[in-house]
Amino acid sequence: MLLARGDTWTQSLHLSGSGTSAAWITLGAYGSGNRPVISGSGNATDRTVVLTDPDHWHVQDLELTHAGEGLLVMYSTLGHQGLDVHGVYAHDLAGIVNRSPVQSDFPQLQYSTGILVDASSAPVTAAGQTVVNGVSIHDNAYDATPQGLVNDVDGSPEIANITQSGNTVTTAQYVAPLPFNGEQGRGGWSQQAYDLSSWQNLTAYDAPTNTWTGLGGSFVNAFQLRPGSGQTSDAWVARTWTAPATGTVTVHGRIFKDDADNAADTDGVHALIEHNGTAVWPSAPDYVTYRALAPTDRSGYATDVTLQVTAGDVIRFVVTSDPGFSNAGDTTSWSPSISYTS
Repeated sequence: MLLARGDTWTQSLHLSGSGTSAAWITLGAYGSGNRPVISGSGNATDRTVVLTDPDHWHVQDLELTHAGEGLLVMYSTLGHQGLDVHGVYAHDLAGIVNRSPVQSDFPQLQYSTGILVDASSAPVTAAGQTVVNGVSIHDNAYDATPQGLVNDVDGSPEIANITQSGNTVTTAQYVAPLPFNGEQGRGGWSQQAYDLSSWQNLTAYDAPTNTWTGLGGSFVNAFQLRPGSGQTSDAWVARTWTAPATGTVTVHGRIFKDDADNAADTDGVHALIEHNGTAVWPSAPDYVTYRALAPTDRSGYATDVTLQVTAGDVIRFVVTSDPGFSNAGDTTSWSPSISYTS
């Protein structure tokens, strides 16, 4: 199964099946350009790729992002052979920490992880038995997650011969959802609204939903933003990051409309990235002060820029309501990450 490079899928892919030592099954990419992207909506319950009891599989050249887990490989029986994972870029995977919140589909999940090999549902092995032999995870790239790139939850069964080599941490040092809670400024991130004269931190925090709220129905949570309604205060909302040091930073992310909310939207939202109040995304030739997202745009746009910053500089990820200033259905997923590269 080959996916087109440059395309984005916003549904999880659940696969099973067995190849042979002479004819492996490949999940990968074709064509030219960027890796195909499989993206969730930024929720802990989102999945990207789930493989069940695979034998002799290559998984390669994919980008997995904005979900609670990256690649999930689930074994429920013994005696499997062959799993090769390479060329995968796993990033912006968050939401599960210390098995909280408990996942209804896979309650054994403990942390958000780039690649999870799980044999906890397999029978207990006897001497000489294994769940799977010949697992090679190599030459992948990943942003830091609480558990790193690879985690194995093996319980009593033995997962034999897992080898890892050449995997690169891209080290997204400031990932918006990870430090998100009721403390403004934590991890360098603040949640803000524009009060018609200046940007101000939101002051109302709802602990049960882990959400900062403002006027006109506006809110910012760990993965989503919604602007306020009307041409009034809080019609613009933002995630705001303050640089702790001078250097070069790479901003990475993807913005798209949230599928649970877009049926009510008739005209979309506008978005931009500001550096000290000056728009830096979208960039030429598309620069028109903001990027317009259509009401049902679940693929969205990559929001990747490289900037020179000085300690104290502010990078703001702004979402505003459509030209009619209605925020019906305007919930938007955007959970950027920022890394110093020099």
